[in-house]
Amino acid sequence: MCNDVLRDKIIAKVNALTAANVMFTAWDVTRLLRQDGEYVKHYETKEVVEELFNDEDIRNASEEYFRTSICVDPNKGVYAYVYHRAVDDPYTYDPNGLTITPTAVVNQPTVTPSPVAPTPAVSTLTPINVTPAGDGVLHTDTRGRLLIPKKIVNEAGFKVGDVVYAYIGMGGDLCVSKYANPQDRSYIVDKYDDLRIKPSLLGMNETAFTATVFVAGNVIFVRPA
Repeated sequence: MCNDVLRDKIIAKVNALTAANVMFTAWDVTRLLRQDGEYVKHYETKEVVEELFNDEDIRNASEEYFRTSICVDPNKGVYAYVYHRAVDDPYTYDPNGLTITPTAVVNQPTVTPSPVAPTPAVSTLTPINVTPAGDGVLHTDTRGRLLIPKKIVNEAGFKVGDVVYAYIGMGGDLCVSKYANPQDRSYIVDKYDDLRIKPSLLGMNETAFTATVFVAGNVIFVRPA
């Protein structure tokens, strides 16, 4: 997982792309950052871009961005997610468009945002407790996402780089599995074997909350207390 400085630069580049109303892939973001002289690994860019999409943070001032899986290299059979507005035809996406004729907005060097003083912690928040007792404590990360640690992830049979899907089960639990429906949100198991999922999927906006977390078969269940 990339550090906070690089994450901010990836987010800034994505914001520039959406402000310019252009279609793009995570690979475009990587290439544009490298043109700025940034040392960035593509898997780091891809992870951040997919997190932004899943957290509904990819949009411009007025329009939502969608994504469509497109074959971007027919000779090699390579597919990628193209991020686009509803008015765009993703099948007209040009993989070389931003490299050959980058827009003025997108081609500007990435500027790291000025540091912001951290918000004081709220003492009334309750940490997320893992049950059964003795398994440790679940926390939310700095972006407010539910952090499911390696022990739980591995117990479900997931490993680094796996794409998994989060959805609300019939009992109201947040479920995470390798099987997806079209409306499910995808997440990637990070290089630490952790999963980071936005708790708003449970209809919660708290920074932390009490929950029971358990594994049944190859599915992780998160049940608010």
